[in-house]
Amino acid sequence: MKLGEIFIQQGVINESQLKDALHAQLIYGGHLGTCLIEMGYIDEDQLGRVLADVMKAPYAAFDRFQDIPQAVIQLMSARVVEKLNAIPFAKHDKTVSIAMIDPKDLPALDEISFVTGCKTEPWVAPEVRILQAMERYYDIPRRQRYITVSRELDVGWNNREARLSGNEASPARTAGPAVETPPAGQPPPATQPPPATQVATAVAPAAPINWKTIKEDMPRNPDDQVSHRLCSADTVEALAEAVLDSTSGRLQRCILFSVKSTTAVLWSSRDLGLDRSLAQSLRFTITSEPIFQLFTGEGHFLGPLPDNPGCRGFYEKLDVRVPSEIMMIPIHLEDRLVAILYGDGGTDSKIQGTSEDYRRLGRKISIALNIVLLKRKLHSV
Repeated sequence: MKLGEIFIQQGVINESQLKDALHAQLIYGGHLGTCLIEMGYIDEDQLGRVLADVMKAPYAAFDRFQDIPQAVIQLMSARVVEKLNAIPFAKHDKTVSIAMIDPKDLPALDEISFVTGCKTEPWVAPEVRILQAMERYYDIPRRQRYITVSRELDVGWNNREARLSGNEASPARTAGPAVETPPAGQPPPATQPPPATQVATAVAPAAPINWKTIKEDMPRNPDDQVSHRLCSADTVEALAEAVLDSTSGRLQRCILFSVKSTTAVLWSSRDLGLDRSLAQSLRFTITSEPIFQLFTGEGHFLGPLPDNPGCRGFYEKLDVRVPSEIMMIPIHLEDRLVAILYGDGGTDSKIQGTSEDYRRLGRKISIALNIVLLKRKLHSV
């Protein structure tokens, strides 16, 4: 059973609230639990308990990340921590306790065991707390969205600790913003994260960035031609060409969609054979087009196309044959969905490469888009 379904079953949220959160997840990315917290539908402890139940792993609450010994932090490099979204927080004999967003990720656990030389004891923690600890202990910067959410959670945590110690009464948690119901036939508005509350002074700030450590810990791969081309791209057209070239031989057909608000349009494509006027006229509402709902759960999708009339309707609009297997990766920039990378294996072939290969490409596209925008700003100064 999925996370949202469990919350509904427990009576914590309703169907409408889950739909709101899934739409927010589609636009802003991240874990569904983060969106539910942002909107005021659940609290941190509720999320932690359900995650522990779903993942069959112990819950690493906020206090587990306070004062982690430096010897434990040094067991893993910043590069590995950022790649796996995992934080070591304790070590007993030859066993290291690891807080993870997905403690069922067996390849990640194998890699952690290899780099630490220890047995791994996986725990689960909310995405926002993992990212907060990554910044505090490894100088890995968070997006502003996660800073906002963690600040609110920190205030609630410190109020609760003060209440338990008898020093202060804890105020009720403020509910998230109301979500407007749009007129019939119109897509719902993108959900905005709630405003930040007062920063909790009891929580230690992130340490200053150690540039020397970053340089030593992130070696370049001289054979990574995709990154070289993306780095040198000065326009979005050059960027798109580099991306499509990188998928040649792995995908039979490939599309880059650009996304504005909740509307996706064709940015660039390869081997679709689309009529030019059709390509320019196509518009997809991502919050109602079934095929775009496939990546809301895991943040990406790679697998057989579901036997769903709505998904098949997507290919009728494109006027192409329905594939057997597809891949979709959302591209976020400054806390918002700006593009979607789509690919398929055609009607007879399978997609070459793993989901991690394409997720890595998606992260590179996001960084490259930011670079292109920064270059534009630099030239305009």
